[in-house]
Amino acid sequence: MNLLRTAILVWFCGTLCDNCFAQEKLLFLVAGQSNAVGQGDSGLSVKSGLEQAFEYRYTGNALHRLADPVGANELSFERAATGSAWPAFAAQLHQLTQKSIIIIPAARNGSSCNGKAEQGSYGTWDTTGMLFKNAVLKTQQAIKKVGQPINGIIWAQGERDANAINAGIITAADYEESLRQLVARFRRYLGLNVPFYIVQTGYYKNHPAGGFDSVQAVQQRITLTIPHVFLVFKTAKFMAQNRLKDEIHYNQSALNEVGKAIADTVYRLSPHLSTAKIFGDNMVLQQGIPIKIWGYAMAGAPVTVKLDLKTIMVKADNNGRWLAALPAHNYGGPYVLRIKTKQQSISYKNVMVGEVWLASGQSNMNFEIGRPIADMEKVVAAANYPMIREFNVLRQVSRNPLDDVKGGEWLLCNSGNAPKFSAVAYFFARKLYLKKKVAIGIIHASYGGTVIETWTSKEALLTHPDYKEKLPQLLSDKTDWGAMQARSDSVNREKDRVIQTAANGQKLGVQQPTFNDSDWLWRNYPIRTPDIGAPAYSIVWFRKTIDVPAAADLSQSYTLDLGKVLESDVTYINGIEVGRSKQLDRTVYTIPNGVIRAGKNVIAIRLVSQWGNGQIGGPIDSPSLKGTGGKLIIPLTGAWQYNYALEPKLVLGGGYQNNPAALFNGMINPLIPYGIKGILWYQGESNASNYTSYKTLQPLLFTDWRTRWRNLTMPFLFVQLPNLQGAIPLPWMREAQAASLNQPNTGMAVAIDAGDSYDLHPHNKQPIGERLALLALHVAYKGTGDYQGPIYSGAVIEDSVIRISFKRSTSPLVFKNNAAGNGFSIAGNDHIFYPARVKQKGEELLVSSPMVKQPAAVRYAWEAVPVVSVFNKAGLPAAPFRTDAWVP
Repeated sequence: MNLLRTAILVWFCGTLCDNCFAQEKLLFLVAGQSNAVGQGDSGLSVKSGLEQAFEYRYTGNALHRLADPVGANELSFERAATGSAWPAFAAQLHQLTQKSIIIIPAARNGSSCNGKAEQGSYGTWDTTGMLFKNAVLKTQQAIKKVGQPINGIIWAQGERDANAINAGIITAADYEESLRQLVARFRRYLGLNVPFYIVQTGYYKNHPAGGFDSVQAVQQRITLTIPHVFLVFKTAKFMAQNRLKDEIHYNQSALNEVGKAIADTVYRLSPHLSTAKIFGDNMVLQQGIPIKIWGYAMAGAPVTVKLDLKTIMVKADNNGRWLAALPAHNYGGPYVLRIKTKQQSISYKNVMVGEVWLASGQSNMNFEIGRPIADMEKVVAAANYPMIREFNVLRQVSRNPLDDVKGGEWLLCNSGNAPKFSAVAYFFARKLYLKKKVAIGIIHASYGGTVIETWTSKEALLTHPDYKEKLPQLLSDKTDWGAMQARSDSVNREKDRVIQTAANGQKLGVQQPTFNDSDWLWRNYPIRTPDIGAPAYSIVWFRKTIDVPAAADLSQSYTLDLGKVLESDVTYINGIEVGRSKQLDRTVYTIPNGVIRAGKNVIAIRLVSQWGNGQIGGPIDSPSLKGTGGKLIIPLTGAWQYNYALEPKLVLGGGYQNNPAALFNGMINPLIPYGIKGILWYQGESNASNYTSYKTLQPLLFTDWRTRWRNLTMPFLFVQLPNLQGAIPLPWMREAQAASLNQPNTGMAVAIDAGDSYDLHPHNKQPIGERLALLALHVAYKGTGDYQGPIYSGAVIEDSVIRISFKRSTSPLVFKNNAAGNGFSIAGNDHIFYPARVKQKGEELLVSSPMVKQPAAVRYAWEAVPVVSVFNKAGLPAAPFRTDAWVP
């Protein structure tokens, strides 16, 4: 009967393990000697490790270790996880699988694989040892209680046997025979096909290398000769190249790195079928080129991929990775993409073949429709384009290039999903779809506040003179960037919680008319938080007292128009909340009857400022309290009182997102080689102060990505930065961006007339997206028609006039001289620029000034917030330009 039960258990485990990653939880036995326990904490002392198991679960983004889920000793594991690699292993494997991870530690410090090598009372894993029997018993209990088969055995042992080989007690052949028998015995009791993962034995100080070389060779040989035995981590290479060359026990930082690396390999090698996360229902695949699909399966397993009537079969390599290249398709769909192995299959529905664009950059590309954009309600209501789909790549930072994105899904464009779309990418896709009438896929991978260097690969940066020498130093830090970024994200979540819950002002009664604000400072409307010295991230209170005439009709409703308010506000009148909003171009609240009183009324605003982007009103706003009948209008300009010291400080997580190559590694490399038509790039604000380097960094990025996608002529379309008050380097940064136009198949969307001079994140994204689409129609699809504004081509000095010419285009030149000026300035050899007079003569402009008798140079729109006057008849603006090459 016992033999029958054993046979049934072996059959059960061996059968189900082929599909084990489909389980609700993942169960691993960790066996071996000290490094299987973990010795990062020198005070760690675990007698056997056999009386405990611990489970890792996740609530939100937090990792929790639970009590023993499979045995009676629920509190017996003391410090078993202290100094261990397995919390990091569990965290990484959870991220890859989104499942709880159960670890059964069955290790014994100093234990041997071969009975002859046993020295002292450390224990042995051979047939006579209790270590093996107890480990199997414990694991069988876990399998029974969890109700799922084991997912793998992780084996970290060999140091004791290596020393025995050095001492002549055993031979390498003895160790090999012992290890082979051990694998077979584990599988006899835990599953015939259970994966066996070997962590390679390293070296340590004052011990001859010969025995360790032999052990490593045996471990490698076994992985090549026994099915489903894998080498998951080369400890010797890690110790030699990274750290701890003379130590056998790692510090905690090294253990975290080891655990994460083992999880990555276990995931790749485990008997499961998966695709990269970029693939899913509703996706769009690029037409006209081979369609590349990839993922993981059991090492060596045949994988069949079918789309429409095309089928291809490939084999997973020794690491479990497979890549299939289906023949090129023309536009069509919807299709079902089917991937299968002998044991498993995956199907993705509603797949279209059309045009795919990658949209990347920083916050203005990241700006979602629901943030909100201008006219959001109308845009969302009309967003019914099921042939437009967007995949939003989840943010991910990494020190090393990753194989897969953190997550995301393909969303159909409808009113429910549209608020989540990148606004620039949506308007691009909409215009392109209406013109091409094919499915448009947007892969959106952006991250606010980031520099171009983080989006560029390490290999490319090493060719740049600014980074060739300093980059190795920057990358010498072995910190786990992803883990540190997770901590930073946790700090930022706490910041957001404080924003939502901080109520010191309300408790003090700041919103009440009776509050004593006599010690507050004053500032005239409009008010920007940087101008009053408020921290970039802060909660600021404002108060203003107004007088309502006694004769006013108090029975009517009133509207409170505050103008543009950033980033978000809660507004009170006489202690009563009348509204709250976030990032609106214009903030207007309807005041209920009975709130407004005759005599003194107090308006109080709780304002949240982030990125230093807080403001009450803009220069063109006319704030007021207005009766619905229009008979009473009280202006709200003039002095307001303010205080930014009442609420808690908003602490910003430092983050690693701007480390060199960090976002290329985490968000771009995992997308390659997904087929795309071209790239949309909106970035530069974070590099503006270093515009000289940007002139070479942007084309370096273009070349880097094109090289990695193996398409050196891939269209690369980018946005030139719009106007912003106080951003002194902007004219030079725009010039640095425009320098990339000497690269093939590039296009620049001019945004000089589409920004908001008092908002880093202008809400009017439609012209930006549509101008990118016009460029795409010309650059990528060779269409005709207007796609850009007038392009400066040359200047000729004629006495006191400079004649400016432009390249020929399909649309005539339009010059708009207005009361604000024309944006042109002119200078002589003294380099002093004066406002210029401009006359249009056909397709040329004649520029002069009575202050400059012998002109030498002209500049147009060469200010942070310039006057814009040069367009074509299609309404597209000319880019800023200058005729000189003078150094700033």
